[in-house]
Parts: sequence; C-alpha cells; structure tokens
Amino acid sequence: MSDLAMRACAARQIGPEELNEMLELVDAGRDWALIELEEADAIGLFRGGSEEDGMQVFRGKG
Repeated sequence: MSDLAMRACAARQIGPEELNEMLELVDAGRDWALIELEEADAIGLFRGGSEEDGMQVFRGKG
C-alpha cells in the first residue's frame, strides 16, 4: 500500500498532504494488525495445531 501511495504521489495524482495521510493510515493498519495478532496469541487462539504438518487450529468462544 505504501508503494502505491508513493507511486501516486510521483505521478502527481495526489499531493504531499494526501500522501502523508495515506502513509499514516498504512502504519495505523499495520499496528492494529500486530496488536490483534498478539492478543489472539495471548488468549490461545492459535494453539492446537502442528507446524510440522502445516496445520493451525483456531479456537474461540462460541
């Protein structure tokens, strides 16, 4: 996504302000995804599978 934003700016399809906003959104999305992954791992959502057989079991409530 960052690369696409940079290309759009280089092609003068967007201005520097829009580029800054787009890059901030990409960073925020990345941070959110990392937090969600850490929280899911902390509650055991990814436990139960074997890496040897390429299996990953998802557990949740419900």
